[in-house]
Amino acid sequence: MRERRKIICFLMMLLLITPSILLSRETASTPIKNNDEETRAAPTDDQIDQSQTHWDKWWRMLIVFPNAQSFVPTLDTLTRVELLLGREGTPKDDLKVSIREKLEKEDLTAVYIPMEEIPRGKYNMTWVMCDFPDIQLEPGRTYYIVCESEEKDEKQAYSWAFSQEDRYSYGCRWYLHPISHIWRSNEEVDTCFKTYGSNIMHPYKPERPSGPSMGKIGQSYAYSTYTSDPKNLKVRYCFDWGDGNTTWTDFYDSGEKVECSHTWQSKGNFSIKVKAENEEGYESMWSEPLIVSMPKIYTHSTLLKRINEWLMRIFGEVFFLQAY
Repeated sequence: MRERRKIICFLMMLLLITPSILLSRETASTPIKNNDEETRAAPTDDQIDQSQTHWDKWWRMLIVFPNAQSFVPTLDTLTRVELLLGREGTPKDDLKVSIREKLEKEDLTAVYIPMEEIPRGKYNMTWVMCDFPDIQLEPGRTYYIVCESEEKDEKQAYSWAFSQEDRYSYGCRWYLHPISHIWRSNEEVDTCFKTYGSNIMHPYKPERPSGPSMGKIGQSYAYSTYTSDPKNLKVRYCFDWGDGNTTWTDFYDSGEKVECSHTWQSKGNFSIKVKAENEEGYESMWSEPLIVSMPKIYTHSTLLKRINEWLMRIFGEVFFLQAY
């Protein structure tokens, strides 16, 4: 009788424990260690903007499979992101997390997360802080959180938790195809992320500079642009001429058109771009560039010199063409 009671108690305990084990291994709908104490020290002068926190699976991230999550900010300054991460084994390299405006372009900002800050264990996912240098974003535009590692061994890989239920309406998971090397999307999949930021209200991005697209070396050319400030503050402009020189203007009223001139001293193609700064010291993003070509200009004497050299190479004789 006593033995029978022991068997019944054992079976009841087994029935209670088994579902919780299966839930943690297969659905993992409640993130483990999902609290502020498990993240890196975070600033307090920002706020959460975009997020997707539900997860039911995770992905290994190898060098041939960089992963990304698209998002659309409502705040104009990004301060940091949090990602629900884990790892298997001990990857040799830290995990790189970056923000991009386009997946094919360079990083706007990036940070490397030390391997030791990401928990070990196949199902041991934790919110990990990625504290970037603050960058300005354009609210309403799509950006990407990109995760990549140079570890090639899948047994020593980082993992990023995700949901298969399309929980985030303004983006999705992306991955770099290992054969075509083209970024592809998973429309029904969203990784787990949180973005933080603030609304500093920078001046708006200036219009692309307007002016001549070709010119002569040593001659001055004028270019114009304008922007406005959300607080209607006065703004000044910085013209980057693409040859290592910049010019700051005086302050102008918000929305007022400004003009600035420059002289190039060498041949080549130059990219002119402009940014604005308001009276409080907050800067805008750089404008779209205007490409300007400054071809080399030959004088009459240098042109005759080139003709002489050309004739000598052909006929092997010295010709004395002179300008009168």
